[in-house]
Amino acid sequence: MRDADDATKEHWAFRHGHFFGRILGASTIDTDHCSVVAEARPSSNMTHHKIELTAHHLTRFASTNPLDAVSELIWNGLDADASRVTVTTEFDVLQSMSAIVVADNGEGIPFDQIVGRFKRLGDSWKRSSRLSKKQGRFLHGKDGQGRFKALSLGRVVGWTITYADGDQHFSYTARLIADDPTDLIISDAPEKTSRPTGVTVRVTELNPPTRALMNVDALNRIGEKFALYLNQYRDVEINFRGTLIRPETYIVSVEPFTLDPIVDGERTFAVEYDIVEWAVRSERRIYLCDAEGFPLAERNPRFHVPGLDFVGYIRSDYFAALAEQNLIDVDGLDSNVADILEQAKDLTKAFYRKRRVNDTRSVIQKWKEEKVYPYETEALTVAQETERQVFDLVAVSVKDHIQDYDALPATARRFNFELLRQVIERNPTELRSVLEHVIKLPENKLAELASLLEDVTLSNIIEASATVADRLTFVHGLGLGLTTTT
Repeated sequence: MRDADDATKEHWAFRHGHFFGRILGASTIDTDHCSVVAEARPSSNMTHHKIELTAHHLTRFASTNPLDAVSELIWNGLDADASRVTVTTEFDVLQSMSAIVVADNGEGIPFDQIVGRFKRLGDSWKRSSRLSKKQGRFLHGKDGQGRFKALSLGRVVGWTITYADGDQHFSYTARLIADDPTDLIISDAPEKTSRPTGVTVRVTELNPPTRALMNVDALNRIGEKFALYLNQYRDVEINFRGTLIRPETYIVSVEPFTLDPIVDGERTFAVEYDIVEWAVRSERRIYLCDAEGFPLAERNPRFHVPGLDFVGYIRSDYFAALAEQNLIDVDGLDSNVADILEQAKDLTKAFYRKRRVNDTRSVIQKWKEEKVYPYETEALTVAQETERQVFDLVAVSVKDHIQDYDALPATARRFNFELLRQVIERNPTELRSVLEHVIKLPENKLAELASLLEDVTLSNIIEASATVADRLTFVHGLGLGLTTTT
Protein backbone atom coordinates (compact mmCIF):
# COMPACT_ATOMS: atom_id res chain seq x y z
CA MET A 1 0.00 0.00 0.00
CA ARG A 2 1.34 3.48 -0.83
CA ASP A 3 2.08 5.70 2.13
CA ALA A 4 0.65 9.17 2.55
CA ASP A 5 3.88 10.76 1.32
CA ASP A 6 3.67 8.85 -1.97
CA ALA A 7 0.05 9.93 -2.41
CA THR A 8 1.00 13.55 -1.74
CA LYS A 9 3.82 13.37 -4.30
CA GLU A 10 1.47 11.86 -6.87
CA HIS A 11 -1.13 14.58 -6.33
CA TRP A 12 1.57 17.29 -6.57
CA ALA A 13 2.98 15.79 -9.73
CA PHE A 14 -0.50 15.50 -11.21
CA ARG A 15 -1.19 19.19 -10.62
CA HIS A 16 2.24 20.43 -11.75
CA GLY A 17 3.28 17.86 -14.35
CA HIS A 18 2.53 20.27 -17.19
CA PHE A 19 5.15 22.67 -15.75
CA PHE A 20 7.85 20.01 -15.98
CA GLY A 21 6.59 19.18 -19.44
CA ARG A 22 7.58 22.68 -20.57
CA ILE A 23 11.01 22.40 -18.94
CA LEU A 24 11.61 19.03 -20.62
CA GLY A 25 10.74 20.28 -24.06
CA ALA A 26 6.96 19.89 -23.87
CA SER A 27 7.07 16.19 -24.66
CA THR A 28 5.05 13.46 -23.04
CA ILE A 29 5.28 9.69 -22.90
CA ASP A 30 2.31 7.93 -24.45
CA THR A 31 2.16 4.63 -22.54
CA ASP A 32 -0.82 3.46 -24.56
CA HIS A 33 1.40 3.26 -27.64
CA CYS A 34 4.85 3.21 -25.98
CA SER A 35 6.00 6.24 -27.96
CA VAL A 36 7.01 9.83 -27.30
CA VAL A 37 4.46 12.36 -28.49
CA ALA A 38 5.32 16.02 -28.91
CA GLU A 39 2.70 18.40 -27.64
CA ALA A 40 1.05 20.15 -30.56
CA ARG A 41 1.55 23.90 -30.44
CA PRO A 42 -0.65 26.31 -32.39
CA SER A 43 1.04 28.34 -35.07
CA SER A 44 1.38 32.08 -34.72
CA ASN A 45 -1.31 32.59 -37.38
CA MET A 46 -4.33 32.20 -35.15
CA THR A 47 -7.55 34.20 -34.91
CA HIS A 48 -9.61 34.79 -31.75
CA HIS A 49 -13.40 34.49 -31.88
CA LYS A 50 -15.74 35.53 -29.08
CA ILE A 51 -18.31 32.99 -27.87
CA GLU A 52 -21.25 34.03 -25.71
CA LEU A 53 -21.41 31.77 -22.66
CA THR A 54 -23.45 32.48 -19.56
CA ALA A 55 -22.29 31.79 -16.01
CA HIS A 56 -24.88 29.00 -15.90
CA HIS A 57 -23.27 27.29 -18.89
CA LEU A 58 -19.77 27.61 -17.46
CA THR A 59 -20.79 26.16 -14.10
CA ARG A 60 -22.55 23.21 -15.70
CA PHE A 61 -19.64 22.42 -18.02
CA ALA A 62 -17.11 22.61 -15.20
CA SER A 63 -19.11 20.17 -13.05
CA THR A 64 -19.27 17.43 -15.71
CA ASN A 65 -17.62 14.25 -14.45
CA PRO A 66 -14.67 12.87 -16.49
CA LEU A 67 -16.47 9.81 -17.85
CA ASP A 68 -19.38 11.91 -19.09
CA ALA A 69 -17.00 14.43 -20.68
CA VAL A 70 -15.06 11.70 -22.51
CA SER A 71 -18.36 10.07 -23.53
CA GLU A 72 -19.51 13.33 -25.10
CA LEU A 73 -16.33 13.50 -27.17
CA ILE A 74 -16.88 9.90 -28.30
CA TRP A 75 -20.47 10.71 -29.25
CA ASN A 76 -19.27 13.70 -31.27
CA GLY A 77 -17.13 11.37 -33.35
CA LEU A 78 -19.92 8.83 -33.81
CA ASP A 79 -22.37 11.56 -34.81
CA ALA A 80 -19.82 12.61 -37.45
CA ASP A 81 -20.09 9.09 -38.94
CA ALA A 82 -16.80 7.83 -37.49
CA SER A 83 -16.31 4.08 -37.73
CA ARG A 84 -13.49 4.19 -35.19
CA VAL A 85 -13.02 6.26 -32.03
CA THR A 86 -9.93 5.84 -29.87
CA VAL A 87 -9.38 7.15 -26.34
CA THR A 88 -5.77 7.21 -25.13
CA THR A 89 -3.96 8.72 -22.17
CA GLU A 90 -0.44 10.07 -22.04
CA PHE A 91 1.96 10.17 -19.11
CA ASP A 92 4.94 12.42 -18.44
CA VAL A 93 8.35 11.44 -17.11
CA LEU A 94 6.98 11.50 -13.56
CA GLN A 95 4.33 8.95 -14.62
CA SER A 96 1.54 11.45 -14.01
CA MET A 97 -1.26 11.43 -16.56
CA SER A 98 -0.59 14.51 -18.67
CA ALA A 99 -3.04 14.31 -21.57
CA ILE A 100 -6.28 12.70 -22.71
CA VAL A 101 -6.67 12.18 -26.45
CA VAL A 102 -9.92 11.27 -28.22
CA ALA A 103 -9.44 10.66 -31.95
CA ASP A 104 -11.99 9.67 -34.58
CA ASN A 105 -12.06 9.06 -38.33
CA GLY A 106 -15.32 10.88 -38.92
CA GLU A 107 -16.14 13.56 -41.47
CA GLY A 108 -14.48 16.41 -39.58
CA ILE A 109 -15.81 19.98 -39.65
CA PRO A 110 -15.33 22.23 -42.71
CA PHE A 111 -13.26 25.29 -41.88
CA ASP A 112 -16.02 27.71 -42.85
CA GLN A 113 -18.40 26.04 -40.34
CA ILE A 114 -16.23 25.76 -37.23
CA VAL A 115 -16.95 29.19 -35.74
CA GLY A 116 -20.68 28.76 -36.22
CA ARG A 117 -20.57 25.30 -34.61
CA PHE A 118 -19.02 26.76 -31.46
CA LYS A 119 -21.10 29.92 -31.35
CA ARG A 120 -24.50 28.27 -31.79
CA LEU A 121 -24.57 26.75 -28.34
CA GLY A 122 -27.95 25.04 -27.89
CA ASP A 123 -28.61 25.25 -31.64
CA SER A 124 -26.52 22.40 -33.06
CA TRP A 125 -27.16 21.20 -36.62
CA LYS A 126 -28.21 17.91 -35.02
CA ARG A 127 -31.31 19.53 -33.53
CA SER A 128 -33.03 19.49 -36.92
CA SER A 129 -31.97 15.96 -37.79
CA ARG A 130 -32.28 12.54 -36.16
CA LEU A 131 -29.82 10.74 -38.45
CA SER A 132 -26.15 11.27 -39.26
CA LYS A 133 -25.44 12.78 -42.65
CA LYS A 134 -23.83 9.84 -44.50
CA GLN A 135 -24.26 6.61 -42.57
CA GLY A 136 -27.80 7.35 -41.41
CA ARG A 137 -27.04 6.42 -37.80
CA PHE A 138 -29.15 7.80 -34.98
CA LEU A 139 -27.69 11.00 -33.54
CA HIS A 140 -26.89 11.59 -29.90
CA GLY A 141 -26.08 15.27 -29.36
CA LYS A 142 -28.35 18.14 -30.24
CA ASP A 143 -27.09 21.14 -28.27
CA GLY A 144 -23.43 21.45 -29.30
CA GLN A 145 -22.35 21.29 -25.64
CA GLY A 146 -20.10 18.23 -25.77
CA ARG A 147 -16.98 20.06 -26.89
CA PHE A 148 -17.28 22.57 -24.03
CA LYS A 149 -17.62 19.80 -21.46
CA ALA A 150 -14.08 18.77 -22.39
CA LEU A 151 -12.96 21.79 -20.32
CA SER A 152 -13.95 19.84 -17.21
CA LEU A 153 -11.08 17.47 -18.03
CA GLY A 154 -8.29 20.01 -18.17
CA ARG A 155 -7.26 23.61 -18.66
CA VAL A 156 -6.38 23.40 -22.37
CA VAL A 157 -8.45 21.65 -25.05
CA GLY A 158 -7.08 21.48 -28.58
CA TRP A 159 -8.71 20.19 -31.76
CA THR A 160 -6.93 19.06 -34.90
CA ILE A 161 -9.59 18.80 -37.59
CA THR A 162 -9.27 17.29 -41.05
CA TYR A 163 -12.09 17.43 -43.58
CA ALA A 164 -12.65 16.74 -47.27
CA ASP A 165 -13.44 19.34 -49.89
CA GLY A 166 -14.02 17.50 -53.12
CA ASP A 167 -11.05 15.21 -53.71
CA GLN A 168 -8.75 17.20 -51.44
CA HIS A 169 -8.25 17.12 -47.66
CA PHE A 170 -7.59 20.14 -45.47
CA SER A 171 -6.55 20.47 -41.84
CA TYR A 172 -6.62 23.20 -39.19
CA THR A 173 -6.56 23.57 -35.41
CA ALA A 174 -8.80 25.11 -32.76
CA ARG A 175 -8.25 25.68 -29.06
CA LEU A 176 -10.10 26.63 -25.87
CA ILE A 177 -8.51 27.54 -22.54
CA ALA A 178 -10.45 27.27 -19.29
CA ASP A 179 -9.13 30.68 -18.15
CA ASP A 180 -11.44 32.24 -20.75
CA PRO A 181 -13.66 29.62 -22.45
CA THR A 182 -15.38 32.38 -24.44
CA ASP A 183 -12.20 32.87 -26.46
CA LEU A 184 -12.10 30.41 -29.35
CA ILE A 185 -8.69 30.37 -31.05
CA ILE A 186 -8.66 29.02 -34.62
CA SER A 187 -6.09 28.77 -37.42
CA ASP A 188 -6.26 31.66 -39.86
CA ALA A 189 -6.65 29.24 -42.76
CA PRO A 190 -6.72 25.47 -43.38
CA GLU A 191 -3.73 23.71 -44.86
CA LYS A 192 -3.81 21.06 -47.55
CA THR A 193 -2.94 17.62 -46.17
CA SER A 194 -2.80 13.93 -47.05
CA ARG A 195 -4.19 12.85 -43.68
CA PRO A 196 -7.56 11.08 -43.55
CA THR A 197 -10.59 12.98 -42.30
CA GLY A 198 -11.40 13.06 -38.60
CA VAL A 199 -11.02 15.00 -35.38
CA THR A 200 -8.39 14.59 -32.67
CA VAL A 201 -9.16 16.24 -29.34
CA ARG A 202 -6.23 16.60 -26.95
CA VAL A 203 -6.80 17.81 -23.38
CA THR A 204 -3.79 18.89 -21.29
CA GLU A 205 -3.06 20.42 -17.87
CA LEU A 206 -5.52 17.92 -16.48
CA ASN A 207 -7.79 18.30 -13.47
CA PRO A 208 -7.33 15.78 -10.60
CA PRO A 209 -10.72 14.03 -11.08
CA THR A 210 -9.55 12.72 -14.46
CA ARG A 211 -7.56 10.07 -12.58
CA ALA A 212 -10.88 8.19 -12.41
CA LEU A 213 -10.35 7.30 -16.08
CA MET A 214 -7.51 4.97 -15.03
CA ASN A 215 -9.79 2.88 -12.78
CA VAL A 216 -10.91 -0.55 -13.95
CA ASP A 217 -14.50 0.56 -13.49
CA ALA A 218 -14.06 3.30 -16.11
CA LEU A 219 -13.85 0.75 -18.92
CA ASN A 220 -17.06 -0.95 -17.78
CA ARG A 221 -18.86 2.38 -17.46
CA ILE A 222 -17.90 3.31 -21.01
CA GLY A 223 -19.00 -0.16 -22.10
CA GLU A 224 -22.39 0.37 -20.44
CA LYS A 225 -22.91 3.66 -22.23
CA PHE A 226 -22.04 2.40 -25.71
CA ALA A 227 -22.76 -1.35 -25.73
CA LEU A 228 -26.28 -1.01 -27.16
CA TYR A 229 -25.07 1.41 -29.84
CA LEU A 230 -22.21 -0.91 -30.78
CA ASN A 231 -24.63 -3.83 -30.80
CA GLN A 232 -26.81 -1.96 -33.28
CA TYR A 233 -23.97 -0.64 -35.47
CA ARG A 234 -21.53 -3.52 -35.80
CA ASP A 235 -19.17 -1.64 -38.13
CA VAL A 236 -18.25 0.84 -35.36
CA GLU A 237 -15.26 0.38 -33.06
CA ILE A 238 -14.49 2.16 -29.79
CA ASN A 239 -11.08 1.58 -28.22
CA PHE A 240 -10.74 2.80 -24.65
CA ARG A 241 -7.15 2.96 -23.39
CA GLY A 242 -6.05 -0.04 -25.40
CA THR A 243 -9.17 -2.18 -24.98
CA LEU A 244 -11.63 -2.67 -27.82
CA ILE A 245 -15.17 -2.44 -26.47
CA ARG A 246 -17.16 -5.36 -27.82
CA PRO A 247 -20.89 -5.56 -27.04
CA GLU A 248 -20.74 -9.34 -26.64
CA THR A 249 -18.17 -8.83 -23.86
CA TYR A 250 -20.76 -6.98 -21.84
CA ILE A 251 -24.21 -8.12 -22.95
CA VAL A 252 -25.56 -11.54 -21.94
CA SER A 253 -29.16 -10.82 -22.86
CA VAL A 254 -31.55 -7.96 -23.58
CA GLU A 255 -35.11 -8.24 -22.27
CA PRO A 256 -37.48 -5.60 -23.70
CA PHE A 257 -40.59 -4.36 -21.88
CA THR A 258 -43.19 -1.66 -22.40
CA LEU A 259 -44.00 0.69 -19.52
CA ASP A 260 -47.04 2.92 -19.11
CA PRO A 261 -46.92 5.95 -21.42
CA ILE A 262 -46.12 9.36 -19.95
CA VAL A 263 -48.85 11.94 -20.40
CA ASP A 264 -47.54 15.49 -20.19
CA GLY A 265 -50.23 18.01 -20.94
CA GLU A 266 -51.51 17.32 -24.45
CA ARG A 267 -48.52 15.14 -25.37
CA THR A 268 -48.19 11.41 -24.79
CA PHE A 269 -44.78 9.76 -24.79
CA ALA A 270 -44.24 6.04 -25.32
CA VAL A 271 -41.87 4.44 -22.79
CA GLU A 272 -39.80 1.29 -23.41
CA TYR A 273 -37.58 -0.45 -20.89
CA ASP A 274 -34.68 -2.78 -21.67
CA ILE A 275 -33.10 -4.91 -18.96
CA VAL A 276 -29.59 -5.68 -20.17
CA GLU A 277 -27.92 -8.48 -18.25
CA TRP A 278 -24.22 -7.85 -17.97
CA ALA A 279 -21.49 -10.46 -18.32
CA VAL A 280 -19.15 -8.44 -16.11
CA ARG A 281 -19.63 -7.40 -12.52
CA SER A 282 -21.46 -4.10 -12.65
CA GLU A 283 -23.04 -1.65 -10.28
CA ARG A 284 -26.75 -1.76 -10.91
CA ARG A 285 -28.02 1.41 -12.51
CA ILE A 286 -30.81 2.65 -14.73
CA TYR A 287 -30.17 5.05 -17.59
CA LEU A 288 -32.76 7.54 -18.78
CA CYS A 289 -32.43 7.57 -22.57
CA ASP A 290 -34.00 9.14 -25.60
CA ALA A 291 -36.21 6.94 -27.75
CA GLU A 292 -33.19 5.56 -29.63
CA GLY A 293 -31.46 4.40 -26.44
CA PHE A 294 -28.82 7.08 -25.97
CA PRO A 295 -28.18 7.64 -22.23
CA LEU A 296 -28.99 11.16 -21.08
CA ALA A 297 -28.83 10.65 -17.30
CA GLU A 298 -28.45 7.82 -14.84
CA ARG A 299 -30.06 6.75 -11.59
CA ASN A 300 -28.84 4.25 -9.01
CA PRO A 301 -31.83 2.15 -7.94
CA ARG A 302 -31.74 0.61 -4.48
CA PHE A 303 -33.41 -2.78 -4.55
CA HIS A 304 -32.35 -6.33 -3.94
CA VAL A 305 -31.85 -8.60 -6.95
CA PRO A 306 -28.95 -10.87 -5.91
CA GLY A 307 -26.91 -12.47 -8.64
CA LEU A 308 -28.32 -10.26 -11.40
CA ASP A 309 -25.74 -7.88 -12.86
CA PHE A 310 -27.82 -5.63 -15.03
CA VAL A 311 -28.18 -2.15 -16.42
CA GLY A 312 -31.63 -0.83 -17.25
CA TYR A 313 -32.31 1.54 -20.14
CA ILE A 314 -35.62 3.45 -20.04
CA ARG A 315 -36.21 4.86 -23.52
CA SER A 316 -38.53 7.76 -24.20
CA ASP A 317 -38.45 11.10 -25.99
CA TYR A 318 -39.88 12.54 -22.77
CA PHE A 319 -36.37 12.35 -21.32
CA ALA A 320 -34.97 14.04 -24.43
CA ALA A 321 -37.43 16.89 -23.86
CA LEU A 322 -36.28 17.18 -20.23
CA ALA A 323 -32.64 17.20 -21.35
CA GLU A 324 -33.33 20.06 -23.76
CA GLN A 325 -34.71 22.04 -20.80
CA ASN A 326 -31.69 21.07 -18.65
CA LEU A 327 -34.03 19.28 -16.23
CA ILE A 328 -32.89 15.71 -16.78
CA ASP A 329 -30.43 15.78 -13.85
CA VAL A 330 -32.79 17.44 -11.39
CA ASP A 331 -34.08 14.84 -8.94
CA GLY A 332 -37.45 15.00 -7.22
CA LEU A 333 -39.03 17.73 -9.34
CA ASP A 334 -40.66 15.58 -12.00
CA SER A 335 -43.28 13.12 -10.79
CA ASN A 336 -43.39 11.40 -14.19
CA VAL A 337 -39.75 10.38 -13.86
CA ALA A 338 -40.30 9.12 -10.32
CA ASP A 339 -43.33 7.05 -11.39
CA ILE A 340 -41.51 5.53 -14.36
CA LEU A 341 -38.52 4.64 -12.19
CA GLU A 342 -40.80 2.84 -9.72
CA GLN A 343 -42.38 0.91 -12.59
CA ALA A 344 -38.96 -0.09 -13.86
CA LYS A 345 -37.80 -1.19 -10.40
CA ASP A 346 -40.92 -3.30 -9.82
CA LEU A 347 -40.64 -4.88 -13.24
CA THR A 348 -36.94 -5.66 -12.71
CA LYS A 349 -37.64 -7.40 -9.41
CA ALA A 350 -40.50 -9.40 -10.96
CA PHE A 351 -38.27 -10.36 -13.90
CA TYR A 352 -35.56 -11.54 -11.53
CA ARG A 353 -37.96 -13.62 -9.43
CA LYS A 354 -39.51 -15.22 -12.51
CA ARG A 355 -36.14 -16.07 -13.96
CA ARG A 356 -34.92 -17.53 -10.68
CA VAL A 357 -38.05 -19.67 -10.41
CA ASN A 358 -37.53 -20.87 -13.99
CA ASP A 359 -33.91 -21.68 -13.22
CA THR A 360 -35.01 -23.99 -10.40
CA ARG A 361 -37.16 -26.15 -12.68
CA SER A 362 -34.29 -28.16 -14.14
CA VAL A 363 -32.90 -28.70 -10.63
CA ILE A 364 -36.29 -29.85 -9.32
CA GLN A 365 -36.75 -32.21 -12.27
CA LYS A 366 -33.36 -33.78 -11.54
CA TRP A 367 -34.36 -34.30 -7.89
CA LYS A 368 -37.60 -35.94 -8.98
CA GLU A 369 -35.71 -38.32 -11.24
CA GLU A 370 -33.36 -39.18 -8.37
CA LYS A 371 -36.42 -39.67 -6.12
CA VAL A 372 -35.13 -37.26 -3.46
CA TYR A 373 -37.87 -34.67 -4.00
CA PRO A 374 -40.25 -34.87 -1.01
CA TYR A 375 -43.49 -34.30 -2.95
CA GLU A 376 -44.57 -37.40 -4.84
CA THR A 377 -48.00 -36.27 -6.03
CA GLU A 378 -49.22 -33.17 -7.83
CA ALA A 379 -50.50 -30.18 -5.82
CA LEU A 380 -54.29 -30.19 -5.56
CA THR A 381 -54.92 -26.71 -4.13
CA VAL A 382 -53.52 -23.21 -4.56
CA ALA A 383 -52.17 -23.38 -1.01
CA GLN A 384 -50.25 -26.57 -1.79
CA GLU A 385 -48.87 -25.10 -4.99
CA THR A 386 -47.67 -22.00 -3.11
CA GLU A 387 -46.11 -24.14 -0.40
CA ARG A 388 -44.11 -26.00 -3.05
CA GLN A 389 -42.94 -22.76 -4.61
CA VAL A 390 -41.56 -21.77 -1.22
CA PHE A 391 -39.92 -25.18 -0.80
CA ASP A 392 -38.37 -25.10 -4.28
CA LEU A 393 -36.81 -21.66 -3.78
CA VAL A 394 -35.54 -22.44 -0.28
CA ALA A 395 -34.20 -25.88 -1.23
CA VAL A 396 -32.30 -24.56 -4.25
CA SER A 397 -30.79 -21.79 -2.10
CA VAL A 398 -29.68 -24.41 0.43
CA LYS A 399 -28.19 -26.52 -2.38
CA ASP A 400 -26.27 -23.53 -3.75
CA HIS A 401 -24.93 -22.70 -0.29
CA ILE A 402 -23.69 -26.15 0.74
CA GLN A 403 -20.55 -27.18 -1.12
CA ASP A 404 -20.81 -30.46 -3.05
CA TYR A 405 -24.41 -30.92 -1.96
CA ASP A 406 -25.20 -33.04 -5.02
CA ALA A 407 -22.42 -35.43 -3.99
CA LEU A 408 -24.26 -36.37 -0.78
CA PRO A 409 -25.97 -39.79 -0.77
CA ALA A 410 -29.51 -39.73 -2.11
CA THR A 411 -30.86 -40.95 1.23
CA ALA A 412 -29.25 -38.02 3.06
CA ARG A 413 -30.63 -35.48 0.62
CA ARG A 414 -34.09 -37.07 0.77
CA PHE A 415 -34.00 -36.90 4.58
CA ASN A 416 -32.90 -33.23 4.56
CA PHE A 417 -35.59 -32.27 2.07
CA GLU A 418 -38.26 -34.09 4.08
CA LEU A 419 -37.27 -32.18 7.22
CA LEU A 420 -37.38 -28.89 5.30
CA ARG A 421 -40.80 -29.77 3.90
CA GLN A 422 -42.09 -30.55 7.39
CA VAL A 423 -40.86 -27.18 8.70
CA ILE A 424 -42.54 -25.26 5.88
CA GLU A 425 -45.79 -27.27 6.16
CA ARG A 426 -46.23 -27.66 9.92
CA ASN A 427 -44.11 -25.03 11.64
CA PRO A 428 -43.28 -22.27 9.14
CA THR A 429 -42.51 -19.80 11.93
CA GLU A 430 -39.29 -21.75 12.59
CA LEU A 431 -38.08 -21.62 8.98
CA ARG A 432 -35.76 -18.66 9.39
CA SER A 433 -34.28 -20.14 12.58
CA VAL A 434 -33.57 -23.46 10.83
CA LEU A 435 -32.00 -21.75 7.83
CA GLU A 436 -29.91 -19.39 9.93
CA HIS A 437 -28.79 -21.59 12.84
CA VAL A 438 -28.94 -25.18 11.57
CA ILE A 439 -28.08 -24.82 7.89
CA LYS A 440 -26.18 -21.57 8.62
CA LEU A 441 -27.45 -19.77 5.57
CA PRO A 442 -25.70 -16.36 5.51
CA GLU A 443 -27.59 -13.10 5.80
CA ASN A 444 -27.21 -12.26 2.12
CA LYS A 445 -28.87 -15.56 1.18
CA LEU A 446 -31.69 -14.89 3.61
CA ALA A 447 -32.16 -11.46 2.03
CA GLU A 448 -32.16 -13.10 -1.41
CA LEU A 449 -34.97 -15.41 -0.32
CA ALA A 450 -36.88 -12.42 0.99
CA SER A 451 -36.68 -10.85 -2.45
CA LEU A 452 -37.62 -14.06 -4.24
CA LEU A 453 -40.62 -14.74 -2.04
CA GLU A 454 -42.10 -11.24 -2.11
CA ASP A 455 -44.78 -12.30 -4.57
CA VAL A 456 -45.85 -15.42 -2.66
CA THR A 457 -49.49 -14.99 -1.59
CA LEU A 458 -49.45 -15.67 2.12
CA SER A 459 -53.18 -16.07 2.39
CA ASN A 460 -52.83 -19.23 0.29
CA ILE A 461 -50.24 -20.75 2.63
CA ILE A 462 -52.03 -19.62 5.75
CA GLU A 463 -55.13 -21.52 4.62
CA ALA A 464 -53.10 -24.70 5.05
CA SER A 465 -52.03 -23.89 8.62
CA ALA A 466 -53.53 -26.07 11.35
CA THR A 467 -54.43 -23.38 13.89
CA VAL A 468 -55.41 -19.76 14.09
CA ALA A 469 -52.22 -19.10 16.04
CA ASP A 470 -50.15 -20.42 13.15
CA ARG A 471 -51.96 -18.06 10.82
CA LEU A 472 -51.33 -15.05 13.02
CA THR A 473 -47.64 -15.74 13.64
CA PHE A 474 -46.62 -17.02 10.23
CA VAL A 475 -45.33 -13.73 8.79
CA HIS A 476 -43.45 -12.71 11.92
CA GLY A 477 -41.83 -16.11 12.37
CA LEU A 478 -40.74 -16.55 8.77
CA GLY A 479 -39.18 -13.09 8.68
CA LEU A 480 -38.15 -13.35 5.03
CA GLY A 481 -39.94 -10.33 3.64
CA LEU A 482 -43.19 -12.04 2.59
CA THR A 483 -46.22 -9.81 2.31
CA THR A 484 -49.86 -10.58 3.04
CA THR A 485 -52.59 -9.98 0.51
CA THR A 486 -56.24 -9.20 0.88
